[in-house]
Amino acid sequence: MNYREHEEPLLGSKVNLGITHVGSEALRFPQAVAHRGFRAQFPENTLTAFEGAVKAGAHAIETDLHLSKDGVVMISHDATLKRCFGVEGKLIDYDYSYLKTLRTLEAPHVPMPTLKEVLEFMCQPAVLGMWLLLDIKLDNDAEDIIRETASAICSVNPSREFWANRIVLGCWTLDFLPLCDLYLPGFPITVRSKTPNPSFFSRRLIEALLTVFLLGGPAHWVLNSLCKRVSQTSWRFVQSFLCNPFWQERRKVR
Repeated sequence: MNYREHEEPLLGSKVNLGITHVGSEALRFPQAVAHRGFRAQFPENTLTAFEGAVKAGAHAIETDLHLSKDGVVMISHDATLKRCFGVEGKLIDYDYSYLKTLRTLEAPHVPMPTLKEVLEFMCQPAVLGMWLLLDIKLDNDAEDIIRETASAICSVNPSREFWANRIVLGCWTLDFLPLCDLYLPGFPITVRSKTPNPSFFSRRLIEALLTVFLLGGPAHWVLNSLCKRVSQTSWRFVQSFLCNPFWQERRKVR
């Protein structure tokens, strides 16, 4: 299948966050988020790992996005193919026609899925109560990957209400925020960043909050920062999930 056939009008208006397949129970905290699927038992970031996460009772699945050379949104944490598939080179240097032939080094030796295939998986009745965190990697052109992500979402189900609160966009840089508002307006965003010190994080977070709010993007934010040390450095991993109805209402009346 030529995955570029689905370049149709994208999700071009604000998502109605009051209508969603995810009930109130799914929005409670804490939640179990399957990082790259159930990778303790299955090859990471594969449909097999995601199916395992569902059976294990996860509330959500976290996965990672990269673009192929011909613009297909692929599911892979690494920008390179060596660790998971035993192939030299970068994912972005190969077309989808080649990538779909690869199999994981780890049994049961399954293929690398596309975002479209993962979204189709998320449409199954048994999975409708779950949500999906898309970690959008920085190895790609920002506009290309956001546009193609929106196109994949639209191709699987163009209903904005269907995806409301079921997809969260994970962005590592402020450059992605206006693009998310352009191609995926109204979708919740999690700002993910490695920061050298708290004051730097505070400045960047404030910039992000103001940018998204002023752009009219998803400014319904709850600040819930999780910090932990990374490696032997003083860097911190900070993830802020922003979905407070208070900010949604403020944005409506501004």
